[in-house]
Amino acid sequence: MVKKICQITLFWVILTVAFAKTNNLRPYRLINADSLIVEKKNNFYHTNLIGNVHFFYGNTEFFCDLATVNEETKITTMNGNVKVYEDTLSLFAQNSEYHRNEEKIYLNRDVKAVQLLPDSTENIFWAQHITYIRNDSILIAQDDVKAISQKESLAAESGFLKYDLIKHYGYLLKKPFVSKTDNGKIFNISAQKIEYFDDYKKIVASFGVKATFEDYNIHANYLIYFSNEEKVAVIGNPKFESEQATAFANQFVFYLKKNKLKQAILMDSCKVYYKIYDEDSTKINYVFADKINLDFNQGVLHNMTAKGSVKTYYKQEKSLKKDFAENWVTGDSLYFVMRDNKIQSIFTKKAKNGKYFFEK
Repeated sequence: MVKKICQITLFWVILTVAFAKTNNLRPYRLINADSLIVEKKNNFYHTNLIGNVHFFYGNTEFFCDLATVNEETKITTMNGNVKVYEDTLSLFAQNSEYHRNEEKIYLNRDVKAVQLLPDSTENIFWAQHITYIRNDSILIAQDDVKAISQKESLAAESGFLKYDLIKHYGYLLKKPFVSKTDNGKIFNISAQKIEYFDDYKKIVASFGVKATFEDYNIHANYLIYFSNEEKVAVIGNPKFESEQATAFANQFVFYLKKNKLKQAILMDSCKVYYKIYDEDSTKINYVFADKINLDFNQGVLHNMTAKGSVKTYYKQEKSLKKDFAENWVTGDSLYFVMRDNKIQSIFTKKAKNGKYFFEK
């Protein structure tokens, strides 16, 4: 019995010495490993850590099932249930490599990164591959990228993401898609490139932009969304389209309220084509002007004001409930009162000329 106790005691002494020597030889601090194998090759130590691995590099904490520390290449390879904790950032993956010379952590397979913000909300990223550049606090995510901002109620998808964890600036490439949810209403943006600026509370989308709201779409080359103002500015051949109307101008500015359209301002070379009734097959009626304001009530078009070099065409076909009417009008300004997305009345100021046709 005494012999067995001595053997057990000797085993723990040897294990403790081995751990102590490893910690002294290594630039990392080893907390736990079920098994530890240290080899010396080319005057460099190679360490295999097996089972319930837990160690620190500086203030960065690592967990995994298996780890190999190569002092010659300064690369630590980790496999199985990898977890990395650094300040307010947490990283999870199935395998990872830490390159100490470059201060980069490469994570692969089912990767998740969580950034805790000062207000206790989180930015969360998922991808098949994420590179964390420690010195610059940069995340680069690739393949099946998904991200959410709890604070801004934003969700994003793409094939590539680069995000600055300190400046809170990032951009998405490879079919990026961003959606914002507010009061159950969703506002979506897709483009070739989408940028997010947290300090300025804005999203910038470039090239092939499509913004989708509940009842209408916007197409353009460039779009800027200001979240604090709920304002959308659109330039570069912008086009507004809904079931009732299609509009063009050199610049659009939209004001939202909880993702519902409140006002649309069209500037420079404005053209609005619209249907009078839902059953109309085409949008043959139009308003041209230098500036057009569209006002909405709960997302429904309420009235329209056109100013500067106004030209309008209005045609109403005969039916059981309405008479035939057709007119052309030009003037300085026109005001349209809308009800249920239909023109109820038109007021003209300083009309220059017009032609009116009614059925006899």
